Amino acid sequence: MQQIKVSAENTEVGILFKEADTNRYVFNYHSENKQISLIMPCKLSSYTWANKLHPIFDMYMPEGYLFELFKNLLAKEYGYVDDYLIFNCICPNIESRLTFKSEYLPGKFPVFDLEEIISVGKRMLNIWRISLDEKTYKEVPHEFA
Repeated sequence: MQQIKVSAENTEVGILFKEADTNRYVFNYHSENKQISLIMPCKLSSYTWANKLHPIFDMYMPEGYLFELFKNLLAKEYGYVDDYLIFNCICPNIESRLTFKSEYLPGKFPVFDLEEIISVGKRMLNIWRISLDEKTYKEVPHEFA
């Protein structure tokens, strides 16, 4: 899997990568200039976490519904999903003291117009209502009709 370059205050400080065969996430500092986290001071040996991202990277991960959206989109494209794949896709768009570079080009996420979403929902609801016959329609609770 590809590496993610990690920078602190516009200075590249290390790389993050995943060892697929052992399912370990590894971060290596390039030099002892700037540390990325208080719990990860600069050192020449690797920081390794098994089965999950390091806490400093995990805090950027989406949660809840947004996580599910990413998971579903990426599963269709790649056939699998893990935290590293999601982080790899979103990291070029993260703006903080830490910045990240991966093969994914930073870009803008699509913007959805609320009015368009509502109108599509109304059209779908009308199609659903029309497709029901009279008997079935009467059995549908009013809050859903």
